[in-house]
Amino acid sequence: MTLFWLKLLGVPNHLLTTNLADMPSPFAARAGELQGRTMLVRKAEVVPIECVVRGYLAGSGWKEYRQHGTVCGLTLPPGLRESQQLPEPIFTPATKEESGHDINISFARMAALTGPAVADELRRRSLDVYNRAAEYVRQRGILIADTKVEWGKLPGGDLILIDEVLTPDSSRFWPLDQYSRAAVRRRSTSSSSATGWRRPAGTRTARRRSCRPRSSAAPGRSTWKPMSD
Repeated sequence: MTLFWLKLLGVPNHLLTTNLADMPSPFAARAGELQGRTMLVRKAEVVPIECVVRGYLAGSGWKEYRQHGTVCGLTLPPGLRESQQLPEPIFTPATKEESGHDINISFARMAALTGPAVADELRRRSLDVYNRAAEYVRQRGILIADTKVEWGKLPGGDLILIDEVLTPDSSRFWPLDQYSRAAVRRRSTSSSSATGWRRPAGTRTARRRSCRPRSSAAPGRSTWKPMSD
């Protein structure tokens, strides 16, 4: 699935080849096991930020909005309803944690961690990935409620897309023909539902990322406004 999106989007990324003949000999020796499921990629320094883009008001974002009128600290227009499409997709970064849940942060905090230029570039690129993918699948009967992408930095400083891209484990998909604000929660295709068929009964699955404000005062809160280039 990631390979499909990397080819379709055409953004600079970590993929070198999927051809086992072009990989070190231990891979070719196990071709029967690895064919069709192996990628050789460029090594990159991972930017320690989860770049989350949300197009619809759902899940923990809806819970926060009901309480504070915000999603991950971004103030949204009043009167929105659960699972409603947002006025435009929003960028909501989070830190990458070695253990436990990732921590949602403001864009200003991201800029302090990565530098303003990198933060601006990753916001622009992440929104571009979401917008183009959302348009592509909508024409084929699918909505993307939200997604998470990751980026890495090459030795020369270039930023590239890394890790999985627009999979059910990193995104939430809804069938367009069944979309309604009341129904999408039951019909969503995301990591919890898409992997449920292959997990034994009673096996725990990973929780989705929390999006709770860090305090009632919501330090670092910023106001939503349309992006302009």
